[in-house]
Amino acid sequence: MRVAVVRTMPDFSMEVYANGVISGLQTVRPDWEIVDLKPQPIDRKSQSPILRLQKFYERFWRFPQLVQQQKADIYHILDHSEAQITYGLKKQSQPVVVTCHDLINFYYKDNLQGSVTLPFLSHNMWLHAVKGMKCADSVVTVSSMTAKDATKILDIEPTRISVIPNAVESIFKVLPEEEINQFRYKSGISPDTFCLLNVGSNHPRKNIDAILQVLNILKQRELSIHFWKAGADFNESQKQFISDCKL
Repeated sequence: MRVAVVRTMPDFSMEVYANGVISGLQTVRPDWEIVDLKPQPIDRKSQSPILRLQKFYERFWRFPQLVQQQKADIYHILDHSEAQITYGLKKQSQPVVVTCHDLINFYYKDNLQGSVTLPFLSHNMWLHAVKGMKCADSVVTVSSMTAKDATKILDIEPTRISVIPNAVESIFKVLPEEEINQFRYKSGISPDTFCLLNVGSNHPRKNIDAILQVLNILKQRELSIHFWKAGADFNESQKQFISDCKL
């Protein structure tokens, strides 16, 4: 079996996912040949019009052409934002799988604001890309909610969708109960307190506001809960909410 794994342009989270998929396949199917396909890296944050044109050319022409030239038994596109590659592969009647991580841009129309020069153009190119999933033989979603979104928004049949949550690397493991109790003791947290951890940015799509509102409701019900947040700090309105509600 020859599997072509199709990456996106370098991005930390997508690199972690791609490396995990490839290492996992190599572990469980050591006799398979894995072809690791990568687009030419172009600075995502650059405001240069020339670099942006190069990025457009790379994503929507040169790299898809490169993928189509590869011989494989199956092609796995690891990011729904690159599903435009599916169009050319299906013209060649090639079997394609696409992983869909989320369809957040359908819910947050201004999700690209501030990150791109021409949000309208970028959003429409994103739409063109993700609609390529409709041509795929199979779609992998990382959650049941995204699976429902793929069916509701893109009209992809549930029978073509497989829910496969992101895996957890081996460095993350359940600690012995004694260590957990010691950590709680040092942190001043009682054994019966429920602890919630959030790691990430503070973008509106992360829904930190909803977490804080739930914490306030649980506090009013006198339920013991402790919220840990790593990554971006709370914004000013969230800090005000925390102060007003004495969270």
